[in-house]
Amino acid sequence: MAAAGAKRPNRDQNKRDKLTEAIGYFTNENSSTKVRNNLTLTLALEVVEQWSKDEGLTGEHITQLVGVMTKSRFPESINARLLRCLVPSAAAVSDKIVTSLFSWLCTNKPSLNTQSLILRWIILVYDLINDRTGLHSLYHMIFHFVENETLCPHVCHLLYLLTAKEDVTLSRVRQLLKLQQKMGMQPFIIGLLSIYKLYRPDLVSIALPRTRRVYFKQTETQWGASIRRMQEARRKATTDQDAFQDRHPASWDAKQTALTQPSKRRRLEIIPEVQTTASWVNTSLTSHDSNCLVPMEQIKTFKELLQNMHRIQLPSQIGSVLRNPLLQHVVSCSPDPVLAARFSYWIQSVLFEEIMNTDKETDTGEQLLKLLINFTDFLQEGVPVCENFLIKYLHVWNGRHYRQYILKLITRFRLYPFSNLNDVLLEPLRKLFFCSSVYFKCQVLVCFKELLYNFAAVEWPRYLNTLRCQGQEANIAETTVNVQNFHSMFVEEVEEFCAPQTMIDFIHYVDKMCLVALWRHKDHCLLMQCASNFFELVSELTLRHHLPFVAIPSAGIIYRSLFSDNAVPVSRLGNMIVNYRNAFNGLKGLPESTDTCGLERQGLEHIAAFNIFILDASDGLWRYKAFDGHSTQSSAFKLDGATMQQLAIPRINESFSIHQHQAFLFFAYKFLKKTQPEGKKVHPSQIKMFRHEYLDFLTSKGLGGVKEFLTTFIRSASTR
Repeated sequence: MAAAGAKRPNRDQNKRDKLTEAIGYFTNENSSTKVRNNLTLTLALEVVEQWSKDEGLTGEHITQLVGVMTKSRFPESINARLLRCLVPSAAAVSDKIVTSLFSWLCTNKPSLNTQSLILRWIILVYDLINDRTGLHSLYHMIFHFVENETLCPHVCHLLYLLTAKEDVTLSRVRQLLKLQQKMGMQPFIIGLLSIYKLYRPDLVSIALPRTRRVYFKQTETQWGASIRRMQEARRKATTDQDAFQDRHPASWDAKQTALTQPSKRRRLEIIPEVQTTASWVNTSLTSHDSNCLVPMEQIKTFKELLQNMHRIQLPSQIGSVLRNPLLQHVVSCSPDPVLAARFSYWIQSVLFEEIMNTDKETDTGEQLLKLLINFTDFLQEGVPVCENFLIKYLHVWNGRHYRQYILKLITRFRLYPFSNLNDVLLEPLRKLFFCSSVYFKCQVLVCFKELLYNFAAVEWPRYLNTLRCQGQEANIAETTVNVQNFHSMFVEEVEEFCAPQTMIDFIHYVDKMCLVALWRHKDHCLLMQCASNFFELVSELTLRHHLPFVAIPSAGIIYRSLFSDNAVPVSRLGNMIVNYRNAFNGLKGLPESTDTCGLERQGLEHIAAFNIFILDASDGLWRYKAFDGHSTQSSAFKLDGATMQQLAIPRINESFSIHQHQAFLFFAYKFLKKTQPEGKKVHPSQIKMFRHEYLDFLTSKGLGGVKEFLTTFIRSASTR
């Protein structure tokens, strides 16, 4: 065993020696550059390729290979293969390497294919560049290559990442518009024009597509995957190292006494650190000059944030907002369409790379979604490009990967016409819903409840505010909804539609799903609780969120709760019916001038059906008139005489009373054992004389909905 353990370090050292020898071959001026029949060159190239694939290259090795390529000693085919070997294993890529490669591109010595590879590599490692100031200084030179049709897509992509407000000039806008006339409506040109228009709308007067799209295609998926894999491996090693340090601090300190201890490396490489790359930014918080900007990384406390809010220089990578709560306050307090566009492009690219293009769960993807959810919760709004991602991802989602995070992101969807909402969201979930376990169904129903709450509490006022800002009329219950404080970081134009009707259709849709699920799983108690949660929220919408409608559950939901063998749904049904009574009263009190899209009449027409539910529940639980047949409207206890004779159940009218209902038999027994003398035989019918005390007993057990319902609608239940 000891011999085997000693061999492994030797093998690793041999591989490193071979790599050093291979790179030494390329850096040696006397090495042969002939390709054909040059076995030494072939072997050296294969060693470098294999090592970059397995371990990645250090910054020193990349610098040496870039020096080899820029000298143009070797043929283009060799340079192209060496360029694909530039897979960094370190946390950062030196800006000198990037500028050297681009300077070589500008000499026109490399072929067009190699120039394209250089641009693609810069885009792939853009997030890893330690200082982009040097690369940004070459902006005018990079822009020069937009005239090249082969390089134009990659040049536009790189310019999109680099663009600052001072880079947008009239001459560049004119050149892009001229190029667009020549090449047509290419997405990469539209993408660059969109960021130009955000910075300088006065210079870009043409209309651009409203819907967000993928402007730049990911052409190097394998190359990019190799780079991400190396970063993931390095991150995992760093995490393990930090864990060892936490467990053995004394041992770690002893090993590090001779070294300068660096700051902890970032744990989530996919999310950049807060870093301002502008060299002219003031780094002192003590300066009182309002013209001197303070880099965001210098802000450590909320007090410092408030003192310097007016002169904060935002980081070059807006994606770092996910990991910095102070930066989240900055972007939410002063929403900027340019920041929103930068963040939207970044998060869209990362979501597709880390989630959409992988067939398994990863720690990076999980942490990304978790931080994204925290950010949307902080903003109290969803990110439109995340919705675009979910629309595509749900069609290929297996219902398992990132389940809790995907469902949580769905709860931040914006309001759309129901037909659109059904196509992009509800239909993919419906397919998974009906072929899944009861626990997945419960998670989906919880998701739908939170989505409905988001529609009513957040998106409905925001929709009205957006219409008002667009200069359109928004009279739908406008007098009862406060829309003053619902501003959005991601402002998008909306088309006017009847938003309350979307919520009504959504409620009816969930109602049908609940009915099928309850039938399929035989009124599973957990499923019944989730359905009750949803409709309790529905019963509160009119009064709590000032929505101009009342949507009652179907008879199937009501009677499955009323006749449940679990006491909790029966109690919650009582609360729900009382809420609906108050909602109808509130709906009647709406001002006559309020335009409700015709929904007021639709809501009030439900009163007749609602009264039937009240009558059935009262007759069954309290009045002992369940099967008397006194009401021709009753839909629950209406049985023909032949059926009643065939059943021949004694005192059948008391079968669903509060003391003989199958859901309350346990509580009836407990109540009688507590109140009757010990040893006395007990029967539920004995509670008839103590019904008010029994209601108090049920309330003490958390079933207060029964008493609330009975005391609200039955006078004898409210008086002793």
